[in-house]
Amino acid sequence: MTSVEDAIGSVERPGGRRGLLAGRPLTGPFLRNAPFLCIVALHFAAALVVHLRTGQPLPVDLLSSLSALFGRFVPVFVLTVAVWHFLRLALVVRPTRPLRRYAADAAGLVQPARLVDGAIIMIAVTVLTGSVGFFKAAIPEIDAFSWDPALARLDRLLHFGTDPWRILFAAIGTPRVVTALNAAYHVWLLVLYFMIFLAAFSGDGAYRRRFFLGYAVMWLVAGNLAAAGFASGGPVYFDRLGHGDTFLPLMERLRAFSETSPVWALRVQDMLWESYVGDGEFLGISAMPSMHVATSTFLACAAWSRARWAGLLLSLFAATILVGSVMLGWHYAIDGYAGIAFALAAWWVAGRVPGAADGRRGTAA
Repeated sequence: MTSVEDAIGSVERPGGRRGLLAGRPLTGPFLRNAPFLCIVALHFAAALVVHLRTGQPLPVDLLSSLSALFGRFVPVFVLTVAVWHFLRLALVVRPTRPLRRYAADAAGLVQPARLVDGAIIMIAVTVLTGSVGFFKAAIPEIDAFSWDPALARLDRLLHFGTDPWRILFAAIGTPRVVTALNAAYHVWLLVLYFMIFLAAFSGDGAYRRRFFLGYAVMWLVAGNLAAAGFASGGPVYFDRLGHGDTFLPLMERLRAFSETSPVWALRVQDMLWESYVGDGEFLGISAMPSMHVATSTFLACAAWSRARWAGLLLSLFAATILVGSVMLGWHYAIDGYAGIAFALAAWWVAGRVPGAADGRRGTAA
């Protein structure tokens, strides 16, 4: 990236799409981001209808979610971008008047239209997350995770008759490696929201529209429809769902590792299972496809469209999440492969929608 404007996009010029909508201060932000906002609104409306008819609680605590987002995440992201740009100016660009250049760049990034667009999109992402979680929690009502045995068999077939976790543990299976993979799994949410933040406040409208249109399509098709159609709990719950003890050796190895190096996933896995079998709010279990891998792959596609070094970095992160998803027992390897396919398809489809193609580096990731 050559500047912070490369990180979050250059400012759309008057006479472009933003210029045509500049005289509409109330409707402009919604018109500029209409495809994504319409999908979010329709998805939430569908969740609301199901809620009213079935009584299933809506897991959309919007106020607390927004408070966490804008009170914790966004300030950290703003500081990160500010420090990054300052260091780049001081160490790489070295302008004759760095403070004046820094102030000029900052002024270009805080235009009212850009801030309003970004805030609306961040709110919409929060709403989408809640409604997706609502339908995810309803999966057991549709299919009580009957696909696990078939997915486990297919996983073994694709890996020459051996469970993928055994191959990975034979190659890199040490307590410290597992802890590192678990840490990456925890960092995933921070990376996801940082990339969402950069795209939401981007001045490149085509990139922003492509990112969020693809993001919404990916979650609806992969996170809801495919997850319901191939309902599965994953290796960690294989025996608890009554499918046999095939993956007990994996879980026993993780518990043994946790005695010498922390494996935080074990506590989270127990918490999710307790929410499933208990009387309280069900937090959701879904293995196929892996949305951790899908979102990480989608972020890599977005990063490649902005800068090669960013694409490489996010691709390595996606690969790490894929390996971690298998070694931590969350997913069959095929869950990750499906997640990659869904992410690539969503990015490609979004790039074919008029007005949502990346004009700076083309539409191919």
